[in-house]
Amino acid sequence: EMADKELETQKKDHENFIKNLEALQSGMEEINDETARQRLTEIVRFMVRWLYSHLVSKDTLIGRPVEIAKAKVEPETVEIKAEDNSNPFAFTSKFYTGIQFVDDEHKKLFEIIEEANNVIMDEFLYDKYDQIAHILDELLEYTKIHFSDEEEYMESINYEGLPMQRKAHALFIEKIENIDLDEVDNNQDEYLKEILDFLLNWLGNHILKVDMLIPKQK
Repeated sequence: EMADKELETQKKDHENFIKNLEALQSGMEEINDETARQRLTEIVRFMVRWLYSHLVSKDTLIGRPVEIAKAKVEPETVEIKAEDNSNPFAFTSKFYTGIQFVDDEHKKLFEIIEEANNVIMDEFLYDKYDQIAHILDELLEYTKIHFSDEEEYMESINYEGLPMQRKAHALFIEKIENIDLDEVDNNQDEYLKEILDFLLNWLGNHILKVDMLIPKQK
């Protein structure tokens, strides 16, 4: 109704959510008292993960003034499209905000995420728990530093979008802090893939549609 650019992305996300719930519903007639708790836990975990990710990486962008970001990003998007497709973890020029320290810290976050991807793609590494735990700790600590630096800069220029940024940052930190390492250990590859999808999706959207609106200091 608002001609919001997020509409098509939201529709696809919603459709996938419904399909996943329908898949979880299949075979319900075979559920008994012994397996009911396990199935319910599976459904609840899926819903919590999906909803959290959807709120942070999708719903926070609804109705945001993305016109400024669009003007800054679109001219470069077509030019580097092939580069993006070859390496989804590459920090390309389309992510440049023009604020040097912000760009440097964003690049570091992309590098940490790529490091996590390299772990999951290592076929010769059987037990990835220690590496995953280390990368997640590094990501959490560096993200806190980055958000603090970014918020301090926004406060220094009296940026009106600071409250929205703080809320988004807090939700993202909470998401990382709530990652269940025991669950990672039991189902490493699948769980890490979900984490990587969330990180790339959130970080890319946040930079392009939120951080791009932060004014450069004159």
